[in-house]
Amino acid sequence: MKKLSVATQLPDGSEAKRTDDLGTKLIEDIPVQGRKIVYQSYLDYGTMVIAIEVSCERWISEDFGTEMAKTMDYPGNPGFRTEYVFESFSRQEPDPALFAPPRDYKIVKPQPKRAAPR
Repeated sequence: MKKLSVATQLPDGSEAKRTDDLGTKLIEDIPVQGRKIVYQSYLDYGTMVIAIEVSCERWISEDFGTEMAKTMDYPGNPGFRTEYVFESFSRQEPDPALFAPPRDYKIVKPQPKRAAPR
């Protein structure tokens, strides 16, 4: 399998501390390549700024060129985690009818605006 770039754009002012290759696994029978990036970010509370360490784990499909899963952990904010994973992903072409206008769709030419009565 050819290596796909799984770089993560870090928020402005953030500093990458560590990058780990997580190898490959299957999500919905699709091979994906993983990378975990730990970076330092900052929370601005107006009266003070706190440095926190954030962990971002991404799983990318080379076949589809898309992110199939992502997990963000914020240890500076215990219990706060963002996670998503593709489910019911299909390799089939979608039904073309999904992209066609409805049968009763009509193009109507706009009427010229009339001047308001005086």
